[in-house]
Amino acid sequence: MTTVLGTGGAGQGNSVTGTSDIGAASGANLNPPVAEPAKKKVLVVDDDPGITGLFNIALRKDYDVTLAANAIDAESKLAAGFDLVVCDNTMGGEKGIDFLIRIKPNHPNTKFALNSSELEKDPTLDQDPGLRASCIQHGIIPSPKLQYKEMKPFVDGIFTSWVGETPTSQASRPTTDDPATPFPAKEEVN
Repeated sequence: MTTVLGTGGAGQGNSVTGTSDIGAASGANLNPPVAEPAKKKVLVVDDDPGITGLFNIALRKDYDVTLAANAIDAESKLAAGFDLVVCDNTMGGEKGIDFLIRIKPNHPNTKFALNSSELEKDPTLDQDPGLRASCIQHGIIPSPKLQYKEMKPFVDGIFTSWVGETPTSQASRPTTDDPATPFPAKEEVN
């Protein structure tokens, strides 16, 4: 910082010019760094450590990822608060859909997705047609088992707009034209 001080009277033209590092000597930071927004928190529940490991690798750069091996393990971690819970359906103990339906009312600000090999990219080929309907009825995003390259785009899509099944099947997702679904059409999402 440059300071000009006048030292003489009118018309004398005397001045002193110098630099000052006010704050530098005291260690004060005049331009504090801008805090980065907190990462969204994602809980991944699957009894296959290969799947949870892939989700962790795919998401950890942009998300705060927590892993759980089953519904009991996941429930013990829910108090930390999550923006998204992605759960397998077929695990030891409680089925994923039952777990998500049970915990959803207690976590109104959390999004939920069921990632299951029982669901297919083409809904007409689902192994359990009632599973997709149950997801939609309870506001849970249904998804077939995701490949590694689909995991991050799927989660990104959940936070930007409702994503139907996988990033490659967005055109077939339900819209407000379908009275059976509570999800908005993509055009209506801000």
